[in-house]
Amino acid sequence: MIYDLKHGKVLDVLETRVKAVVVAWFRSQPKAWLAGIRRAAMDMWEAYEKAIREVFGDQVEIVADKFHVVKQFNERIQACRREIQRGADEKTKQPLKGIRWAIAKDPKNLTQGDRRALGQALKASPELRTMYRLKKQFLSIYWVKTRKPLRQMRKWMQRALATGLKHLAKFVQTLKNWWEEITAYFRTGLTNAGSEGLNTTIKMVTRRAYGFRNHEHFRLRVKHETGALAA
Repeated sequence: MIYDLKHGKVLDVLETRVKAVVVAWFRSQPKAWLAGIRRAAMDMWEAYEKAIREVFGDQVEIVADKFHVVKQFNERIQACRREIQRGADEKTKQPLKGIRWAIAKDPKNLTQGDRRALGQALKASPELRTMYRLKKQFLSIYWVKTRKPLRQMRKWMQRALATGLKHLAKFVQTLKNWWEEITAYFRTGLTNAGSEGLNTTIKMVTRRAYGFRNHEHFRLRVKHETGALAA
């Protein structure tokens, strides 16, 4: 999906996520419109980043969507949890079941039941407890946009690496690989949050149709449902 975040509408639905398709779409647009684009928020899909660089060069600042950055961290915690479960005895394994969503939630949104289940899981696994503690510290820097966030982020990365946990090391490597795009959020405040309502509409279209075999039909239906058919 390509969205106009400023006006809250779907611009188009591309058939694939490959770089060439994204590049071709942008190059088919009016030059005057392209000249007005200054920032692009995206998930951390390399093909998107390369496509924007190829079309716009340094004209456009790329911002890694903060929700996808946190999603990457949650995936590393889940990978750690599954690894611990595979090698644990039953006493340790049992509390780690059924806590996937509690781990993924923002800590301030946890229900009482979530807190109880999560507390039992973290008590059972020191490794998971360390990862979750580091997640809360990361969110306090990244989510809240504290003072001197870049310095704090670098210190957090050092603490994460000092734990020796491989799943934390993988997330730190993601931060390094996408450093400019991730920290652009601190400068711009730009996210894909405005597209969430559109995503919900698109999912409803897909469910009603039980999937589309013809991409053009799907594309037109999405644009109709989101009020962008004439765009």
